[in-house]
Amino acid sequence: MQEDFMFRLREHGLIGTHHQSDFVWPLDLSKRSSQLELKDVAFNSMSELFEAIQHLKNAKKHRQTEVGHVDREAFIEEAVDSFKFFLEFLIFAGITPDEFFDAYAKKDAVLHRRIDEKY
Repeated sequence: MQEDFMFRLREHGLIGTHHQSDFVWPLDLSKRSSQLELKDVAFNSMSELFEAIQHLKNAKKHRQTEVGHVDREAFIEEAVDSFKFFLEFLIFAGITPDEFFDAYAKKDAVLHRRIDEKY
């Protein structure tokens, strides 16, 4: 779904740092322009996470009163926005779903081992 969306953006010249209709991926990660593009997409993802956090009113350490309501729909929407940018990051980097899952499973095993070994 994300890549289909990215194709639509490209058709309209709305993707890439300079909004190019000829923007292609995966990016060549050895190029400075590609690294800057990935950095920009990563910052966009983080920005959306920060927007999600703004909906968590009780997360302020100095706040002394409890806010009894969270706009869950808005919170989830911002989380989705962040995830979409993260998927774009992976697609630009040429990381396939299988490659990502394998790396995720490998790292998960390392983290479990660290817990068992009291790392």
